[in-house]
Amino acid sequence: MSNNNFTCRDKYFNYGSYLRSRGYDKEICNLVTDIENGNIKIGPITPGNCASNKPTTIEGNVIIKKCASDPNTGILTVNGGVVSTDTGSLIDTTYLGLQVLNGAKISGPIYQTTDCSHSNYFSAGNHVFQGGNWGMDCSTNVIINGDLSVTGDVSYTNLTVYDLSVLHVLTVGTSTSYIDTSNVNTANINSSNVILGNHLQINDISCVDSVDISNNLFIGGNIIGTNGDIMINSSTGNDMIFQAQNFDFSGSNVNFVDINGDVTFNKNPVINNGANYSNRIYHNYGQSTTIIDICNNTGSGISWNEGTHDMSLNSILYSDFSGSNLIYNVNDNVIDFSNNQELAKDTLYEVSVYSRFKFNNNAEAISYEFKEIGSSNKVYIDTRSIQKNREYTICFGPAFFVFESGQPDNNYLTKQFTFSMDISGNSGVVDLITPPRLTIKQKSLV
Repeated sequence: MSNNNFTCRDKYFNYGSYLRSRGYDKEICNLVTDIENGNIKIGPITPGNCASNKPTTIEGNVIIKKCASDPNTGILTVNGGVVSTDTGSLIDTTYLGLQVLNGAKISGPIYQTTDCSHSNYFSAGNHVFQGGNWGMDCSTNVIINGDLSVTGDVSYTNLTVYDLSVLHVLTVGTSTSYIDTSNVNTANINSSNVILGNHLQINDISCVDSVDISNNLFIGGNIIGTNGDIMINSSTGNDMIFQAQNFDFSGSNVNFVDINGDVTFNKNPVINNGANYSNRIYHNYGQSTTIIDICNNTGSGISWNEGTHDMSLNSILYSDFSGSNLIYNVNDNVIDFSNNQELAKDTLYEVSVYSRFKFNNNAEAISYEFKEIGSSNKVYIDTRSIQKNREYTICFGPAFFVFESGQPDNNYLTKQFTFSMDISGNSGVVDLITPPRLTIKQKSLV
């Protein structure tokens, strides 16, 4: 008996009607039963049967149209199928509700959802995300509200990125992988923090905060730091080599620090004049200059008699040496090497003095010297003699002292000195017209 509204005929008006119709009725009843049981093919449709788990087969194309009276019709709904309880990335697909074996073309948006315990799986040589109307209407964006994990077997060595925008952290961690955008015209990485385990090859990097690279960075274009500092650090003692036709360092502070050795320039650094000649200062802390104003007891008519005179360190007029106020103590009038040996050692000292004098008839010569405190030892800078009763400006020195291990001058590092002027001659008198200027240049030997 059928499962629809059709019922096989079992009542007749009379025996004659029965004899005339029974054969046809039986055939009709059997036909309906065979159709319901999927025993009869209907054109291109071979009906299935739930009892025998036989699927319905349709040969040819199928077009589902919406009803003219109702635009919300024409929908294919698949309620069957079973989702596997397996929560891994590769679930059993045998009983999923929709089985498309030879590809799918969908014109329109795709909305897919499942619970967080299951995963979607995409398997192909390439996955192409194109903008609307094959890229002619708009560009395309891939938005991932979560983590992006790129893995693979040892043959997958490259991650090729055309334009990557990362809001938080991009981590590339395998020893053989790297981000390669060296041949892409629009190669940009814009991120707040990029951590790379091996190589980054890129034409243009623009980062808001920091790029932390543990091994190698190959740059074919520019590094532009719009905010914060750019620091390149080789803490393992490896060399960092910069090679280009021109280097332009325009930051407010550019520091070169080598933890194990020298920073070598094979070409001359050039300091350009800025607006109003305001930024042409070149600080070379391997070579520094200090100028000290000596004794303000000067002027025409102020005389100094024969003998040795300890002179005061009046003030430091100029110094680009950070430890000048420690070595040259103007408060105590002491040149103190002994307590500042780390600042003074391994250094070549160039010392000179100039001032304006007038000798009387008995004055013979004048000397400048460093006199050791607590001892009669003296370290002479220079001695000069001039024509008497005339004013002259005289330069004393320069004298050179090598504060380096194995050099005879190196024992001065353990001493303290005063700056002295010695006048010789029988009752000689010298007028010191202008304050002496003591100039000390230091050049590092390491």
